[in-house]
Amino acid sequence: EGMGILQLFVKAGLCTSNSEARRLLKGGGCYLDDERLTDDKLMVTPELFAAGAFSLRAGKKARMRVVLTE
Repeated sequence: EGMGILQLFVKAGLCTSNSEARRLLKGGGCYLDDERLTDDKLMVTPELFAAGAFSLRAGKKARMRVVLTE
């Protein structure tokens, strides 16, 4: 269960494709709650986020707040 981090960036509208998201991540431009991501195989599951929400950032300016719902 869960969703891959690359797919999440695409679904959030921060990237247009998984390939673009992977290139951005490899270049050090993907952030999850202001922590730089390095693993393109990371699976995002509800258990990782006790607060129920987190922020995604692509590059310097593109930001998105993600709220987990049931």
